[in-house]
Amino acid sequence: MAVPHPVTEPTFHTTINERVDNIMQFNVMPDRPVTETLHIREYRIADDYIEAHFDRSYKSSMLKSPSHLIFLSAVAHYQKIIYVYACNRLGLGYDPSGPEVLKIWPTVVNVEMPRMIRNETDLVHRVYFDAFDELAPKRYHLKTHSDVNECVYISGESPLYVL
Repeated sequence: MAVPHPVTEPTFHTTINERVDNIMQFNVMPDRPVTETLHIREYRIADDYIEAHFDRSYKSSMLKSPSHLIFLSAVAHYQKIIYVYACNRLGLGYDPSGPEVLKIWPTVVNVEMPRMIRNETDLVHRVYFDAFDELAPKRYHLKTHSDVNECVYISGESPLYVL
């Protein structure tokens, strides 16, 4: 599911500097937590496209578990990236500390991870919008495909509701 990249570099019309951490914590085995933190730096938005720039840190109490991007972190961040893009596209303004203005529930999600991403710095998650269809006032249907460092591929469909 290789993600085609634009023939030309996208023209970014908005850059959002965001110095926040997105944290994913879970356990596969009891009393052996795994935590990954995505240290978000910025979002760059173009027409039908957004990319997120971030670093990450990884901590695991599982044996022989090397630092690697957890696909669950990537999927959770994928949902947030869609939120950031949709706020901008719909003119709602994006405020990570403000009240929610949208609800997005990915109902179809496909993930391919042919190899682990071991990088901890300078990661880029690119999301391409294949469809952003208005179904009714304040109700949309989205289709997207994305990649993280041209390695982890996520595609999906999501209903979007403006609150």
